[in-house]
Amino acid sequence: MYLGRLDDNKRVDTLIKALKLINNEYTLEIVGNGYLKESLIELSNNLKLSSRIKFHGYVSEKKVKNLFNSSDLFVLASEFEGQPTVIIEAIRNGLNILSSNIPGSRFILDELNLLNNTFKTGDYISLAKKINELNYDETTSLTQDLLKKKFSWEERSIEIQDIYDSLISK
Repeated sequence: MYLGRLDDNKRVDTLIKALKLINNEYTLEIVGNGYLKESLIELSNNLKLSSRIKFHGYVSEKKVKNLFNSSDLFVLASEFEGQPTVIIEAIRNGLNILSSNIPGSRFILDELNLLNNTFKTGDYISLAKKINELNYDETTSLTQDLLKKKFSWEERSIEIQDIYDSLISK
């Protein structure tokens, strides 16, 4: 599954090309709009993958939740991101994660002991290999527990309060 804008930075073409190299049982749900949508549809047609890829466009939050619930894997192939909250959303919804090896994603995945779930940006062969090797039964609940511990508002508010307290005491 992919959720986001369809533009150059997001490298959705990497996901589509990787899909060509993996088992035919896998499908790809692409949620979002952008100026590359038509060229990505054309790429999926050229690679004879149109039966395995669904372009949803913009959808409601309820539909996103349903797509998260019916998916096993979320892939973020971006060239750059700040702190991609979509990774956190996907993990909260029980999905396994693969992401390009970029600073924003690395920060989150490192905190969750998932740094092995990265691939080189634009390297669809590496992404396909990671998809094939991923253990989909691997401790998703442990990852969700870590996520709650490291990225919850409760935890962050305590950290922020500690920073304020240390600044005030100076």
